[in-house]
Amino acid sequence: MVVSFPCEEPDYLLELMRKRKFQGTKLRTNVARGQPTEKHPSGRVMLKEAVLSDVVKNGRIMNCVRKHHPWVEQLTLNKNLACTRHCDRNEGNSLICFLGDFEGGGLFVEEPEGVQHLAEKGVWYEYNGRHPHWTEDFVGERFSIVAYRKPPKGCLRCIGRHGR
Repeated sequence: MVVSFPCEEPDYLLELMRKRKFQGTKLRTNVARGQPTEKHPSGRVMLKEAVLSDVVKNGRIMNCVRKHHPWVEQLTLNKNLACTRHCDRNEGNSLICFLGDFEGGGLFVEEPEGVQHLAEKGVWYEYNGRHPHWTEDFVGERFSIVAYRKPPKGCLRCIGRHGR
């Protein structure tokens, strides 16, 4: 079941996200919609171009989130990332908040009671990231912050069917 509540400091978080110099990653092939891939010399399939998605365990954004949600161990910070249908490996529920000047860009989550559409900006949504979910198409500058705990080693990756 998805629950929502106001984000405590949306303007400050948006300011921090806009100032962030994203490192980006070529490794998120499971979520990067429509991005071409190539085989790395190591044999691993990677994206040809990095998507703006960073994982952080500390810093100003993490401090701001943990001030209100002390259980959070890690954040995934995304800029203009449209994810394909996938499942996360997180422990327990995740939080997601959308920030920026964009239209569309909600998150669809397959819950037992049906597909839920999470779309309001400046709101935390608590959802089960192990259920399949994906991003709605969007136009504009879209940021998302995903807050979660990491699972113990050897934990199952997904509940139900998924697109991998």
